Amino acid sequence: MKYYPPVPQLVRLTLWLLLSAGAFPLPAQTITQTMILQPGQNAVFLEVTPADANVADVFADPAITAVWQPRVRNSTVAFIQNPNSTPFNTAGWMVYVPTNQPMSVNNDLYSVVANTPYIVIVGGSNSVTLTITGRPSLLASPFTPNAYTLRGFPVNPADPPGFQAFFQSSPAHYNNGAGPLTAIYRFNLLTGQWQQVNPSDQIMRDVAYWVWTVGASSYMAPLTARCPVGDGLDFGSQNFELDLTLQNTTSNLMNVTITDLGGLPRPLVYKALTNATTHGMGWVPLPQSLTTNIPANGTILLQLGIERSQIVHGSYETVLALNDGNGTLLRVPVSAQAATFPQAGLWVGDITVNGVAETYNNLTNTTPASKPFVMRAMLHVTPAGSTRFLREAIEMLQTAVATTNGNVVTVTPPQTVLLTDTSLLSQFTGVVLRDGTPVGRRISTAAFDFDPPGGTNFLTMTGTFGVGNTVGVSITLAPTTPTNPFLHRYNPDHDNLDPLYKPLSTNVPPEVYTVTRNIQFTFTPTDPTGQTATDYGLNEIGGTYSETLTGLHRNPLVVSGTFHLVHTLTEPYLNVIQ
Repeated sequence: MKYYPPVPQLVRLTLWLLLSAGAFPLPAQTITQTMILQPGQNAVFLEVTPADANVADVFADPAITAVWQPRVRNSTVAFIQNPNSTPFNTAGWMVYVPTNQPMSVNNDLYSVVANTPYIVIVGGSNSVTLTITGRPSLLASPFTPNAYTLRGFPVNPADPPGFQAFFQSSPAHYNNGAGPLTAIYRFNLLTGQWQQVNPSDQIMRDVAYWVWTVGASSYMAPLTARCPVGDGLDFGSQNFELDLTLQNTTSNLMNVTITDLGGLPRPLVYKALTNATTHGMGWVPLPQSLTTNIPANGTILLQLGIERSQIVHGSYETVLALNDGNGTLLRVPVSAQAATFPQAGLWVGDITVNGVAETYNNLTNTTPASKPFVMRAMLHVTPAGSTRFLREAIEMLQTAVATTNGNVVTVTPPQTVLLTDTSLLSQFTGVVLRDGTPVGRRISTAAFDFDPPGGTNFLTMTGTFGVGNTVGVSITLAPTTPTNPFLHRYNPDHDNLDPLYKPLSTNVPPEVYTVTRNIQFTFTPTDPTGQTATDYGLNEIGGTYSETLTGLHRNPLVVSGTFHLVHTLTEPYLNVIQ
């Protein structure tokens, strides 16, 4: 028996429910798609990738006798004109037939994926209800240039648009905006033939249509959404902020409603105007429903962040539904993981010294300085909570590692390493290119210098890092430390040597004094600098700064101020070779 390529049939679909998003959301980044397949051939557009994507499991109903997926073809005109003329096993199709059928020896379709059209053949005389739960995807394959492409569209089943309204802003489908609409076909149940749609006909969600495209096109819809990487917003365990780009391809103002289909808690936040007077921006919780405007032919950037302190059970998943009010409905999967060591890594920021104690009548209480002084600070927190005070760090990549038997294996993907011991640099490769050569990214501060113990270039601080706690460190600038303010390399009166360049006698006053800096960072519940963060205490943190200097004056010098640190890198270890 010879099989012939299936003809797409207009399927009757159930509406997708809840929150005008046309889907039943589960407590994850999944939705449930329900389709009613009629006896015969059904052209469907699968919008989700199920956890079990095996085609035999997705289309397991005994009444389903075959599933087809079109390949990219140079031309599909012949298929449209005469759908019963080509054998099923041509290069234009991938096929799945249940394995209890002899024709299954030709199977080459093994799994399903989101945003893909399929033709499903149902035997017998009864309809089949197909329910598929999976992860939606924001990515869609481009149209085949100057050919027909089998495709479904992200329309709102509760308010479907017409074909002309949907494609009017696509030059490849509406003659550069002047019309007419390119040829689009759907299957007519009554005649059993493909029939060209009328421009005013409504688009049905989850139905696959043959669409002619003039030239190249990646048109998504009147409302287009893009993620920085991949087909959704994946914060992972390290990203604090991701941008969702929303584009209005029409010539009219567009009101877009963003609906979070997940339940509580909602750890997503977004950057918004928080001070109308100063036009200050800050992070605020993303409500279940948020409406924003996109100007005609314009693009906006929705800055989204994640508050990992709100993540329970180690991970968070949801789906954002984007509705333009004119028939477009996009779905964006969102995921994030709680950080294993949420505060571990490199923290870099500024100290603003704005108070100084008077040495003649008030030795401990600082008074406001006429002008603040800004210094950079670098702290590193280990998974165990130990805090190190750094003067410089170099970000490198580990691309290979030697095993115990002497073999060298490639590290995939390359792992970020953070070095303060410069003797290890030759064992790693750089993270950026400079004149075609990979080099490391160096972060340093000129405000703090010390004699590093054992070449480590860091000092271990006392106390515990975190809101409500204090960490401290003592820096000693010995008379031989190059940055000691009393030491001068060439001036013989500032080197602790006599005229014969011998050490001074013990009864002679020193020329270079030992200087000690006792430093404390006290972390406050809110940032005293007024800045806001996606997750204060995990992404950014601030507090009060105090320092007592001895050796510069006969009395200790006390200064105070504020600080703001940003969690720059999440690498939890220093100088570690994996």
